[in-house]
Amino acid sequence: MNKTKLTYKVARKIYDSYRFLVADFKIKNLKKVTNTKKKIVFISQMSNLWINVDDLYNQLSNDDQFETYVLMIPEFDYSKKEFDIQTMNTKIYDFHKNHNHQNTIKAFDQGKWFDLKNINPDYVFYERPYSSYLPIEYKISTVSKYAKTCYLPYGYEMMNYIFDTSLNVDFFRYLHIFFADSYVTESFNKKRAPLSHRLGLRKTILTGHPIFNAFNKAQSEDNLFWDNDDQHFKIIWAPRWTIDTQLGGSNFLTYKDNIVDYVEKDKKRSLVFRPHPLTFKNFISLGLITSDEVDEYLRKFQNNEQLYYDQTSEYFTTFWHSDVFVGDISSIIPCYFLTGKPIIYCHTDAVDDNDIMKKIFSVSYNAYSFEDVEKILLDLQNGIDPLKEKRLKLKDELFEDKYVKYVTQNIIRVLKDN
Repeated sequence: MNKTKLTYKVARKIYDSYRFLVADFKIKNLKKVTNTKKKIVFISQMSNLWINVDDLYNQLSNDDQFETYVLMIPEFDYSKKEFDIQTMNTKIYDFHKNHNHQNTIKAFDQGKWFDLKNINPDYVFYERPYSSYLPIEYKISTVSKYAKTCYLPYGYEMMNYIFDTSLNVDFFRYLHIFFADSYVTESFNKKRAPLSHRLGLRKTILTGHPIFNAFNKAQSEDNLFWDNDDQHFKIIWAPRWTIDTQLGGSNFLTYKDNIVDYVEKDKKRSLVFRPHPLTFKNFISLGLITSDEVDEYLRKFQNNEQLYYDQTSEYFTTFWHSDVFVGDISSIIPCYFLTGKPIIYCHTDAVDDNDIMKKIFSVSYNAYSFEDVEKILLDLQNGIDPLKEKRLKLKDELFEDKYVKYVTQNIIRVLKDN
């Protein structure tokens, strides 16, 4: 790094700390008026991401020390360069109404944006760490001037090089409290903003990922594909959506026919095929597969007692009812690891895994071809699982109960003490 860049970097960190100090002073003065209850606002723009904060919202709503609000923001349609007001008025609004969420606010109503300052919030939770999809009124650079901004990851962080996007500095520069999902992200965020952390102007706190709370609660629930008495050897296959090795890579096109053939060879086997939602759309757009070929492939899963195509948003119960996970790199792997069941990790030419994922894969079965996948599956079906003891031991070491079963309590404790 040359001298000019180093000087700029140091100056920027000092300026960020100064800006946080000024904002903190203003926020404290605003709160002198003060509410008997702490007001918490949850930004909601994509209903499928609500599961990350659902338990937190419910517990805060039932706590006399807090008053909760849901700010429903329309999605931004990049193709039209405008906000999709209709989606907010139907899909998102109906979602929260059906869940009986109280104090829901339409961000855009009667031709204007709601002024969030009117409710004088103490904390505002962001759904995603990006400002490009938000109107200026709700960008973190705006809200951080009058409320404490908070973020907990919507996906478990897997690869170091994705941090520049998923933990991007343009968003985190204005973030007051980061509820870290692991010691990897905790360390990363503290190291890049040491001064403001040392001054107590911002906080990074290891709480665990909120998805783990909901995942554990689903252990005894019924599943759409397999019931408790199902005697099949139950396989989940979850291929990635992109062949770009910088984003993890995918084995879908290579394995798609082989894995179906393998399952159908033995009536005792069963497969739930759960591709990433972008898989077909992306591969079609790249010319790697046609719409007709996709339709032909998916017809194999119709009226078939061994093959299921999973398009649901909920995967927790499927994980708990399965016997093995087969897949490329994915943020859902840590959840599956919590089951204690075997994982077959299908390698690509990527990947810069972070420390936690490397440890998980060290006690997983690593496959470099479908022949490897087939051999490992056959062994597991026959009860041969030599990594089981090491896998269960690492699960207990990596994911302590306080960062799995008590994530919500960890977050609430911070909000009460802050």
